[in-house]
Order: sequence, then structure tokens, then C-alpha cells
Amino acid sequence: MIAEKLRKSILQAAIQGKLTVQLPEDGDARELLAAIKAEKDQLIKEGKIKKEKPLPEITEDEVPFEIPESWCWVRLGTIGYAQTGTTPDTSRPKYYGCDIPFIKPPYIFNDRIDYEAEGLSKLGISKGRLIKKNSILMVCIGGSTGKTYYCDRDVCCNQQINTITTYSSVNMRYLHKVMQSQFFQEKLWGLATGTATTIVNKENWRQLLVPLPPLSEQNRVVKKMESILPELDKLEKDELKLDLLQKSFPKKMKDSLLQEAIQGKLTEQQESDGDARDLVAEIQKEKGHFIKEGKIKKEKPLLEITEDEIPFDIPENWCWVRLGDISDYGIGKQVNQNNIAPNSWILELEDIEKETFKLNCKRFDRKPGSSKNKFSTGEILYGKLRPYLKKVIIADESGYCSTEIIPFHGYANINSSYLKYCMVSPSVNSNINQITHGMDMPRLGTDKAKRLIIPLPPLAEQFRIVQRLEQLLPLCDALE
Repeated sequence: MIAEKLRKSILQAAIQGKLTVQLPEDGDARELLAAIKAEKDQLIKEGKIKKEKPLPEITEDEVPFEIPESWCWVRLGTIGYAQTGTTPDTSRPKYYGCDIPFIKPPYIFNDRIDYEAEGLSKLGISKGRLIKKNSILMVCIGGSTGKTYYCDRDVCCNQQINTITTYSSVNMRYLHKVMQSQFFQEKLWGLATGTATTIVNKENWRQLLVPLPPLSEQNRVVKKMESILPELDKLEKDELKLDLLQKSFPKKMKDSLLQEAIQGKLTEQQESDGDARDLVAEIQKEKGHFIKEGKIKKEKPLLEITEDEIPFDIPENWCWVRLGDISDYGIGKQVNQNNIAPNSWILELEDIEKETFKLNCKRFDRKPGSSKNKFSTGEILYGKLRPYLKKVIIADESGYCSTEIIPFHGYANINSSYLKYCMVSPSVNSNINQITHGMDMPRLGTDKAKRLIIPLPPLAEQFRIVQRLEQLLPLCDALE
């Protein structure tokens, strides 16, 4: 993302003294160190902080980049009082519930601290450690290592967080910017030790290098950064919106094409196609023959389609039909596993890719552990389990499939690909998902599936729709 790259680049420029103009009247950062030492000595004398272990001198080999002459390199522990949090006795609830927040790593973000956490009371008794307002907190354990922000109130924190309270000659916000920089974060991660859970201990953390400018320059850097970063935040939000749009566009385009197709808006209607009602009459005649020959059973007629059920207009020579009236959806074709020949194609639901009409794999080595649905070449294989996944293909050879997959085809040479596209079109799929049963694993019941209403065009128009979709849908896939 451009915003993230710019943020890193600007932070690096800021801590190298390249973001602001250096002014001679600022003085020298080395003068600050004398003031810091005096302040630290006084705080130790007053018993407000403990005397710390001396930090090692900075060697030339440690210095990672050049900084202005009036700046100097210091160790983190030189310019602030470092502490690690402690966890109070959680078995004693009376220590909790007051207005001092207890901060854990999940409550620290790079742009805020979540204070809506457990409160602590009677701090001295509970053995909690008070971290003063305007201290910087940094997570120093596990995958969240490096998350950092400063507190605007007194807090406590657990031992997975290191904190630093800066001395008066250091702008806390400037130090926070340094600690967010890629330079500091990389050095921090370089100190992490441990295998299962990495950790940066406080003493190593105190030794990290910080480029220190004079105080006036620190203030200018902060002012400059705080004028730039909100603009980068806006850019980042715009980039995320654009990224989301780019990712969702192919699917939205595919859905739009499918919906336009079943509404008769994707192809040009031709009078020579005839009327779909003639096709329905042919279907009824064909079904009558099959019933007479014993190939299918006579079923209870499905209800007439009412005007309230019709979701959108279709061309005049199309008609609305119920799926069960034009196809053999749900007609039993189950085969006992013992009657399935070895090396048969056994199709499971996970073999079908969602929303793509493609197979992940084709297995002839499976041993069926239960009854399967038998299917033939050219049949639609529709995944009735979690139908929102839109798992549907057309069989290119015969085989057997999970009972969660329904094989079916349309009567009177209805184009199977047209029916396939109908089943996953937005309006039909939305209707399907409204009538499924089961919460965690929703399924489309057979009787409800038969009552689905489908827009039926004449045969010639079905073929034109399929041809057009098969030209356009791969272009949508190529955008992903």
C-alpha cells in the first residue's frame, strides 16, 4: 500500500533530520544529556526512581545512519525511566474495580490505548506498578511485539509490556515516533529471544539506540509529523476502499452478468425463437410419456405461480416455471455403496470449487463408505449443502456423488448450462438461501427446491445466453 510505504519513508526521514530545517539557535542535543543526568540524579536522590544499571557506551559500529551534527545518538534508557509491568493478584477481587486501568497487550494499538479494561485499587497492596501519565507503552512479547502508544492517564500494565517515562528534556511524542519507525522496530525484533513465544527483556530494550535532536527540533519534527500523518491516514482509508472494490468487482460483475442473463438483458431477443410456453407444453408431453413407460412416477402437481412470487419482468416470449415442473430434480437415484463398481468416479462436495463451476480434483480411487447418488454425462450436479457457496458443475462423464449433491437435468432438451447459471444467479440463489433449513450447515430441501421459480426462455435463446456467458465469465475470473 502506498500510504504504508510513505509512512515508513516519512518516519525515517524525520528521525534522520531530513524532514525539517535545522536551526543553529536550537543548540546541541549533548546539552540535553547534561540536563537529563541532573534530573535523573535528583529523582534518585528523592527516591522517586531507582538507580539503574549503567548502559554501555555507543560504539561506532552500532550507528546505523548519519544524523545532523547538533543531534546525538543515545540509548533508550538514557532519556527515560524504563519499567516492566507487573500482574496483581487476580485471586483478590478487591484490588480491582477503580479508575486505574490495567493494560494488557491486546489493549495497545499503534494509534491508541483501550482503557476500558480491568481497574486496580489499593495499588501498594496489590503489588501493581504505577506507570505515570505520558509514558510510552510497548508490547515486547510474541507476535504483537512492537505495538506502541503513550498513555494520557496513570495506568498499570502486565509484565509483557515495557514502558518508558521520558525526562523533561525529551518530547515524549518525538520518542514515540522514533519507536514506531522501521529502523527501531527492526532492531527491537532483532533482540527477541525464545522459541515458542519470543520476548524482549527490559534490559536489552533499554539499550536500543535513539537519534536525539535538540528539544526545539524535537518539537518541530512532531509538529511536522502530526500535520502529515492524518493525510496519510486518509490515503490509507481510500486505498483500503479501492482494494476492497478491486477485490469485490469481479464477483459483482459476474453476479451482474448472471442476473442480466436470466432477465433477458444480456442477449438480443429474436422473434424466430418462438415462445417458451410451447417448450413447456413439450415438457409436459415428454413427462407424460415417461410416466406411461414407468421411467418416472406421477407426482402431485405443483402450485400455480402467483403474481406476488414474480421478482422481475422477463421478455414476452419467456415464461415463469417451477424447477420441479421442467426437470427431474430430486428423483431418487441412490445406489448402495456395495453396488458401485471399483474405479468409478466418486464425487464429493469438497471436489467442487465454490462459485467457479470447476472441479478441484476428479477421484477414481475412492472407496464409497455410504450410499451415493448416481449421475450421467450432461447432468447438472448441484450442491444442496450450504448453497451460498454456489457449488455446481455439469458432469462430463458418469459417476457417483455424495447425497449432498443433487444430479438433475431439464426435460425436452432444456440447456443444462442455462439451468446451472439460473441456480447460482443472484435472485434465484438469494431465494434458495432464504428457504434452506439448518443453522450451521444449511441445506436446500427437495420439496422447496422443486417449488423454485425459474425464468424460462425458448431453447434458441437459452443457447445464446450460455454462449454469451461463457465468453464473459472467464473475463471476470481473469480480473481476480
